[in-house]
Amino acid sequence: MARPAARGAAAFKSGDYAAAADAYSEALAEANNAEDRAAALANRAQCRLRLGRVLEAREDAAAARALAPASPKAWYRLGVCEARLARLPEAGAALEEAARLRPGDRDVAEALAAVRRRRSEASGKYAWTEVYQRYLAPADAAPPRAACPAAACDPSCGVLAALGVEPFVGPVRLDFSEGRGRGLFATRDVRAGQLLMCAQAVVTGDNDKLPELLADSLERSAELQAAVLALSRGTPASEASLPLLDLQQLAAPRRCGGGEGGGAADAAARPPSEALSSVLYFNQFSLPRVNPNAAPIEVTNDPGRSGLWLLPSFVNHSCRPNVQRVMVRDCLFLRAARDLGEGDELLDCYIESLQPRARRAASLASYGIGDCGCERCLLEAAVLDAAQVQEVVEQAGRTKEDPEDDAPTAAAKAEAAATRAEAVIAHSLERSLTEGRVPRLRCLPLPEATVTAQRMAVLREGIERFADAQEEESFRRQEHLHRLLLSSLANVVRSHAMSLRGLGRYVEQSAAWSRVLDALEAAIPCSELAAAVGAEALSSKLLAFNLDFRRAGRGEFRRALLQTHRAYGGGAPVWRALNKQGFAASVLEGAQEVWAGLEQELRDSADDSCGPAGDSADDSCGLAALPEAAQPAKSQAGFEDLLRRRAREERRAEEVGEAGAGSQRPQSLSGAAHGGAGESAASRGTRLHAAALTDAGPACPQSGDVEGGGAAAPDAASGAPDLHGAAASYQVQLSGPEEIVVVASLPGLASGADASLQVSGLELCLRSMRSDRPHALVVPLPGPVDPTSASARWSKRTQRLTVRLRRAASEGPGA
Repeated sequence: MARPAARGAAAFKSGDYAAAADAYSEALAEANNAEDRAAALANRAQCRLRLGRVLEAREDAAAARALAPASPKAWYRLGVCEARLARLPEAGAALEEAARLRPGDRDVAEALAAVRRRRSEASGKYAWTEVYQRYLAPADAAPPRAACPAAACDPSCGVLAALGVEPFVGPVRLDFSEGRGRGLFATRDVRAGQLLMCAQAVVTGDNDKLPELLADSLERSAELQAAVLALSRGTPASEASLPLLDLQQLAAPRRCGGGEGGGAADAAARPPSEALSSVLYFNQFSLPRVNPNAAPIEVTNDPGRSGLWLLPSFVNHSCRPNVQRVMVRDCLFLRAARDLGEGDELLDCYIESLQPRARRAASLASYGIGDCGCERCLLEAAVLDAAQVQEVVEQAGRTKEDPEDDAPTAAAKAEAAATRAEAVIAHSLERSLTEGRVPRLRCLPLPEATVTAQRMAVLREGIERFADAQEEESFRRQEHLHRLLLSSLANVVRSHAMSLRGLGRYVEQSAAWSRVLDALEAAIPCSELAAAVGAEALSSKLLAFNLDFRRAGRGEFRRALLQTHRAYGGGAPVWRALNKQGFAASVLEGAQEVWAGLEQELRDSADDSCGPAGDSADDSCGLAALPEAAQPAKSQAGFEDLLRRRAREERRAEEVGEAGAGSQRPQSLSGAAHGGAGESAASRGTRLHAAALTDAGPACPQSGDVEGGGAAAPDAASGAPDLHGAAASYQVQLSGPEEIVVVASLPGLASGADASLQVSGLELCLRSMRSDRPHALVVPLPGPVDPTSASARWSKRTQRLTVRLRRAASEGPGA
């Protein structure tokens, strides 16, 4: 008869691990020296590992190590057992000793590398490109098998697919939240984009099968069952006590009790189905449905699949969340969406956030939340009229109803709805601030002086400069309020941006997507949707510049990269992985060049998962993300300087009585006369922009918003002279019997001050004053004009200059 050790080896080779363990037990009993006993114990430890009896395997390995401290095999077995129990520091020490005793051993080296990687993951550092490669793979792919015994190998039963990474719990604590039950809080200051946790699911699967899957999982562990049943069920009683498990256990629930990682079974009775249904209703998360072939990738909620996570379930709701989540297979990564201070509560949004307050309230009612009470809801309740908001939503809905509309017509209707949304918010906010109806909230500072809706528009577009530092600060604060309110109608603005696809109006399309992003950054910053919209804005801008990312402006590229990094982590490599379908190879390669400019900011961060610092001390309230109005430095006079000079001359004439009383002139481009009696002198383009800020909204696309090659008035003429490699263009429109309007698209210019203008009786000449944007346009006019009548408006968002000219006296109405 073969010796027990030989029978054990044969049984192990055949896969009969139970028989092998019995054989090695016999060998242990027969051993008469320390070396043989250590060998039998080490081999039995391996058999028990394969059987999932990890605690027993560790006991054998520890005994073998004690008997033979110079045996690399004993140290290796002990290291693998510690790794399977997630005792990573002990595992690393044992495997390092095994490597010292047996240099070059491949199994030891692989196990040690796996443990070091897991220790890195447990501190919040992940191989993000690998994580998102699996994110883009089919969601129901088979769970990955561990490459070596020391790799993360949690039980995969109950989940559709396991990611196979170590969970992580960052600077958070669990405590009671006033008026909300239990909640999670930051234990130190946290920067936007910083990883707060990576939690593993209890179960994931089809909605109709999830209760059964959960019941099966909870039968295997009384400890896990108690933790799940301690989750909220929508009643105060269910929120009265804190769970018994610590945060690490709540982040890795499948390691609780019995199972592959825990050792002896801890069976429990099957929980009641009513209790599980209630727990799932109030705590389950919809799984993402990712379309990796879209450009940019599309991420939507899967209506048929959900999952249950323990630790993230303690995050309470806000319509203005300060965290955001990304789910990759069985792992939920939670990041700070805003800068957080020590003690701040983590708040997520349970519902579709980009909808008006009334609809959000109806959705929250199903969770038993009667009044959100967040800053966004309080602001919206004080400022916006629900009936007006509903009219805007209905107007946007009607733009999709007429199947006879061609694409330009549909885009014009969508633009009208988006403009109406902006106008309603601008005027409502101005009235509410003037009347003192806007509540004072900690993270929503109010402007010291209310800026009129018309003045906000011209400052936002870069048409005028700030009168002083006080107005600049008031603008920043009021614009942030405007953007937060706009987020409730962000889908209206988003519909406008989407309607421009395929029309070739790339500058206008980029501006529309940028405005959507403004709203998202105010309401749901650092979100996957914000990252996708940032990519849309960048793509449109690049198309306008023939994919030359250097000419398209690094501002858009930087913004898109930061949005993706703060949503997903990983910097430029992850941005390239997620956007490879939507950008040319040269652009993808250029991402690293742009990203290099941000690396120093990242190095200065407290955590390598954290995004760069904001631009002001108050960026915890989201104000730092607001772009400032264009304040270009110039070495020579540009078109805006000429207009300002003319405005000053008119003001001096008015002061000495040479101007007629009651003459109507739009606001000054210099902004110096803001707040005075009557209108100050300058451009009719400003008056035109203000016309868009009416409650009724425009009936048709506004002048200055028509791009070269787009739809023009019936008597419009268009042309495209010397583009010099850039998409410069113009259109000429007849605005009534006495006025001619020229709309010039000048991509790449920071403001109208970068262009010079000359007007003769029958011709208008525009020339860029920047060597890197050598635009030159010669525009033939349809009739004689008064060269001294030129007035203009520059749109920073669409990079178009609108010049309005008065016909010469000989060009009367009958001409």
